[in-house]
Amino acid sequence: MARELRGTENAQFPFWSPDGRFLAFFANGKLQKLDVAGGPPFVICDVPRVFGGAWAPDDRILVGILAGPVASVPASGGTLSPLTTLDHSRGDVAHVWPQLLPGGHFLYWNASTKVEDNGVIYAASFERPNERVRLIASETSAVFTSAPDGREYVLWQRGGALLAQEFDTRRLTFAGEPRAIADAIGIVGSAAFIAVAASPNGTLLYANATLQRLTLFDRGGKALGTLGDAGQYVAPRFSPDGKQIATTRIEAGRELVLIDVDRRVSRRATFDSRGGFSPQWSPNGRTILFMGDNLTTLYLKDATGAAPDQRLAAWKARDAALTDWSRDGHSVLNARSADDTGADIWVVPVTPDGHLTADAEAKPYLRTPASETAGRFSPVPNPRWVAYQSNESGHAEVYVDSFPERRGAHRISASGGTDPQWGPGGRELFYRSADGKVMALSLKPEADSLDPSAPRELFALPPQSTFEVAPDGQHFLVTVPDTTAPALNVIVNWPSLLKSSTTH
Repeated sequence: MARELRGTENAQFPFWSPDGRFLAFFANGKLQKLDVAGGPPFVICDVPRVFGGAWAPDDRILVGILAGPVASVPASGGTLSPLTTLDHSRGDVAHVWPQLLPGGHFLYWNASTKVEDNGVIYAASFERPNERVRLIASETSAVFTSAPDGREYVLWQRGGALLAQEFDTRRLTFAGEPRAIADAIGIVGSAAFIAVAASPNGTLLYANATLQRLTLFDRGGKALGTLGDAGQYVAPRFSPDGKQIATTRIEAGRELVLIDVDRRVSRRATFDSRGGFSPQWSPNGRTILFMGDNLTTLYLKDATGAAPDQRLAAWKARDAALTDWSRDGHSVLNARSADDTGADIWVVPVTPDGHLTADAEAKPYLRTPASETAGRFSPVPNPRWVAYQSNESGHAEVYVDSFPERRGAHRISASGGTDPQWGPGGRELFYRSADGKVMALSLKPEADSLDPSAPRELFALPPQSTFEVAPDGQHFLVTVPDTTAPALNVIVNWPSLLKSSTTH
C-alpha cells in the first residue's frame, strides 16, 4: 500500500541506501535523505542542477552534475567533491546518471560535443576514477542489475527499445549479444534519463514513453484541436505572428521541430546539431536562436530552411537555457546556474538578426541567493519590464521588474506561481498557479507602478502539462499527456527473455 513521505515536496531522482533504511532525493537545490521509518528529511549538502545519484556501500553518495563530473559526498553530510574529471580533449561536457557496480566500480553516461564520445556509458573504479572503460553507446542512462541466478546485466536504450546484455563486473566486459526486451521506454525530459527500475528478484518496472498532444485551448479552457503528431515536447514557442511553433522533440533525437499552426503539421528543422533546445524567435520571425551540441553551442537558424544553420559561439552547458528575445531584437534572456547563487537571469546582447554583438558581454540581470528563472520581456518594441519566477519567499512566485535597470520587483502571484507570460502590449500577464490553473491579471505597463489587478482563474490545466500563450492572448498551447498507453509496466522474470540469445 502506497503512503506519502512527508517533507519530499518537489523531490526528484530518488534512490535507496544500501540497507534500504533511507531514501535519498534532490529537492529545492539540496541533496536530502529521509528515514522511511519516520522523521523529517536531513539535508546532506547543497547541490547545483543534478542528474542522478547513487549510494555506495562505504556510505558516500555519488552525484551527477550538469556541466560537471561525477561528484561524491559523505551520506552523513558535507561538501561535494569531484570524483571524475572531464576530459576536455575528448569534448566531455558532463558525467551524469552514476550507477554502482560490485567490486568498487561505478558507471556513468558521458555527454560530449564529439559524436564518437557522446552518449557513451563508461565504467571506472573508485580507486582510479579517471581510468575509464568504454562500455556502450546509449541514448539514455544505463541500469545495472543482478538476477536470481546470480548473473548480472546492464540495461540501456537504443533506437527507442530497452536492451539488456549480460555483464561481467570483474572484467567490465559483456557476454553474448544485447536483446530488446521492451519498446517505447520513457525518457525524462531532455536529460537522457531512462525510466526503468530492476530488482535482483527478476522483476522489471518501466514507464512507457509519455507522449503529449500539443493542443490549442481558448480562454475558457475549451480544446480547439491538436497540432502535429504525438511526441515528447519541450519549451514550445510561438512565432511573433502566431503562425508557427518551434519546439524540441525529445524522442526525435532531441532536435528542433517547426509546426504550422493553420495546417497543423510539423517538420523536423535540425538533423545534425545534437539537440535543438530553447528555441527563441527573432522579432521579425525570420530566424531562430537555439542551443545545440548537447547544450554547449549557440546556433542561429533560418526559419525558412533556405540557409544552413550558423554556429555562433561555444557556451558552458550550465549557461545554455534561453528564455526570451526582446522585441527590439537587441537582448536575449539567458538562464544560468551557479554554485553560490543557484539559477540566475542574464542578458545577452545580440543584433536584431541574431548575431552576438562584438563589443558587449553578457551581464547579470538578476543574480541573488534565490533562484530566478523563466524570464520574459514585455512584448513591446522597447521592453520596459521583465516577468520571472523566484523562490525568494521560500516557494515559487511570479514577479515583474523594470528593464534594463531594476528598480524594485512587483510580486504578481498571490499564493504560488510559475511560468509567467505576457499578453499583447504587455497589458496582461498569465501564469500557472500552484494548483495547476492558468491565471490572468491586467497591468498598466506605461506606469511605473504597473497597477496589477487581482489574479483571476481562466481554466485548469491537465495534470503534468505545460502551457504557452499565443501572441493574441486568446489562445493557449497546452502539452496534454497522451494517456492511451498504460503508464507503468511490469515484467516478471525478465532474464528469461534473453535465454535464446545470451551466451554463457
